[in-house]
Amino acid sequence: MNNTISRPIAIIVAMESERTHLERAIPDWDHRIDSVWPVMRTTWHGVELVALRSGIGMVSAAAATEFAIATYSPQCILNFGCTGAHRREILPGDVVIGTDLVSHGRMRISPSEGIIPMDIPFTVHGEPEPRITPGCDPELVKLAQEAARKTLLEPWPEHFRLAAHPPDGAVRVHTGPVASADIWTQDPVWLDAMHERTGSLCEDMEATAIGQIAAMHGIPFLTIKDISNNEFHAESSFEGTESDLPLSEVGKRAAALTVATIERIADHGLKR
Repeated sequence: MNNTISRPIAIIVAMESERTHLERAIPDWDHRIDSVWPVMRTTWHGVELVALRSGIGMVSAAAATEFAIATYSPQCILNFGCTGAHRREILPGDVVIGTDLVSHGRMRISPSEGIIPMDIPFTVHGEPEPRITPGCDPELVKLAQEAARKTLLEPWPEHFRLAAHPPDGAVRVHTGPVASADIWTQDPVWLDAMHERTGSLCEDMEATAIGQIAAMHGIPFLTIKDISNNEFHAESSFEGTESDLPLSEVGKRAAALTVATIERIADHGLKR
């Protein structure tokens, strides 16, 4: 077991309803406001953990990440929370381990060609900005996948189940691209088009922003998301208000897998 890691693991989470699942899973957190950020800290399995609640959105997530890096110098950054599905078969309660990160709000609106997606590392010709393409760290992805094989995730509650759910509410773990933007895509036609273009399994409003800042600093990053809604199914198609979400459940299974992944990082360390 590796109990000698000196640098903390930073965890960025957007919503209070998500953060509470982490606090319940790991004991003895110290709470404080650091600058403007709600922060909680503890040591678990010999590793210091620093969790920041960023609030919803790309700007808030990026700002919280930059603050976490400058203040705590983490060895890696984890993000967990809830997300909306981009595939019909990925149901509420399922978990997505992120690989590639898609910034689906980056676009050029052409007078002749309409909306043209732009890559994350887009720069104006001649500018010296490095072309950094953020993504989830392969070693962290592997550790999360190993943790998923040994972690029993709580079934999706019966009163929230869709007709497409298995009778026992069993949830599944998927691995693939996560899309992010300050956009909530609800139209199935657009969801299909985005998945076809990028391979995205789901979308949130934070992961890609966090990953971009982490990549700029060369810090390993991983996002783990659980599905709160699937707009392909009428029973899970919301009208765009947070109150429609099953707030008692959002982030619960992603938090459980994040905790299991932290345990594996503590036990095995990161090879760098």
